[in-house]
Amino acid sequence: MTNVISIPSDDEDGAIAALETLATKFTSGVDALADTQYHPQIQFAFQIKNGPKRNEKKFFDRLVTESWSRAVPSLRKLILCYLDQIHGGEDGMPWHRCSPAIRAFVLLDPSPRDVWKLWIKKGDAEHDSYPVDKLYDEYMRGRSYGSLDDFAFCALMTLHRVNGGGDEEEELYCDSRGLIAVAERMNIEPKQFSEIVVAAFIDAFGEFASSDKGMIGSVEGVLLKALRNGNPYAKEVGRHFAQRLGV
Repeated sequence: MTNVISIPSDDEDGAIAALETLATKFTSGVDALADTQYHPQIQFAFQIKNGPKRNEKKFFDRLVTESWSRAVPSLRKLILCYLDQIHGGEDGMPWHRCSPAIRAFVLLDPSPRDVWKLWIKKGDAEHDSYPVDKLYDEYMRGRSYGSLDDFAFCALMTLHRVNGGGDEEEELYCDSRGLIAVAERMNIEPKQFSEIVVAAFIDAFGEFASSDKGMIGSVEGVLLKALRNGNPYAKEVGRHFAQRLGV
């Protein structure tokens, strides 16, 4: 079942109105929008009166190509309304095609990262690498890591990639976004590096960060494996995992 959302006019105001309509639908719950009970999937199409239907990707991509920045508050509202209604994880993301909406929000307003963080926390890292793979590349294109907040966000993304089954050495070393490469370019000291990485781990995995010893050991092992051969970051990472997480 495809839910058709009406677009009052073929301009930015019409797009904003459609986003508000969609947010209202999510506020009322996701069950009524899904086409099956046991493996629910939600799909949308957007249509101007008597005009052709547009799929989700075309609708949200146009927000970016037209630079419709006034739509950002409505995009934010829509995404948060959806995320508030779902459990997340492998079987808890019924709107499988929400990525274009997130992409539009991130590219139109790159400063706030709270919505993006919430999305990847509720996502299925193993089966959906888009938010921390393709979108992060597009987001960072033409940008540089200019602050410790930028590095902390890089750490958060990297941990999610590794948790989703990425090659840990590649993720930690690759030139464009690898933790070690970025840390070296920014002249981040080993102690500061380890503090940020452990904090990002807690941010990424929430309540499990203090209770799931298996996950802690696994991620710690990944980091120390990549930081082998006397790398100055390795000792500090191990020490801070022990201090903060009791391992």
